[in-house]
Amino acid sequence: MAKVSIIMTTYNRLGYLKDCLKSFKENTNYDHELIVVDDFSDDGTREYLENYEGIDKLILSKTRSGVSSSRNRGILQSTGDIVGLIDDDNLFIEGWLQKIVEILDNFPEIGGVTAYRPLWEIIDDKELLSPLDSHIVKKNNVEAMIIKYLGGALFMKRSAWDKVGPFSHTDPRSGIGRYSDRIRGKKYLLARTRYPVMESMDIGHHPMCRKFTEFKNYTDNISPEEMREMKFFDDAKNKIIEFNNTHKINEDGKVVEK
Repeated sequence: MAKVSIIMTTYNRLGYLKDCLKSFKENTNYDHELIVVDDFSDDGTREYLENYEGIDKLILSKTRSGVSSSRNRGILQSTGDIVGLIDDDNLFIEGWLQKIVEILDNFPEIGGVTAYRPLWEIIDDKELLSPLDSHIVKKNNVEAMIIKYLGGALFMKRSAWDKVGPFSHTDPRSGIGRYSDRIRGKKYLLARTRYPVMESMDIGHHPMCRKFTEFKNYTDNISPEEMREMKFFDDAKNKIIEFNNTHKINEDGKVVEK
């Protein structure tokens, strides 16, 4: 079995973090090492983590350096054949990690895997169903959905990470979505589990996907942060529609330009 190193980054979200660690502990039954990187929190997170059992490596930043730096530091101190990046607002379904590992073990052409729901599923808008999101690959009873962009969580073989390289410390847009472009640039495919096994508490706040999430009940109050998230969804929708207008699936099941 491949050894998995999971890097969880956090900053000043102790409430989310407690729920995330609880869910992780209850639902992660695959062998792993958990590395938590705190980016100089001042809300009690550091003290909580220092007393929390179940963390294999705890990295406490001495200055605020950003999520890209935290992710890179965690990966550099990891030892697994597979590296996984998760946020401090994730919740998990039992057996989630096994499903991700099965995809990476069976499909060497897949360079990055996520376990989130795609955007079109979250907000129930089939117009967002891109050709990539309709392409299912199967091998040894393992299924994966080939997708255009990763979001939130990212799992890669270390060999793929070595080819793609670290996250940028200077590019403010250097999130996992942008990193997806770099993975594809190395001729890898991107995928997610056939059925989602992770959810983000942050995404769950979005009013259009409250009806979809099965993890928590949320209020109907929309915060400024949620309003920004709604704009993000609108922008993402436009990008996917633009992609759909220029691409299709060919007879071999590959995505090509029209």
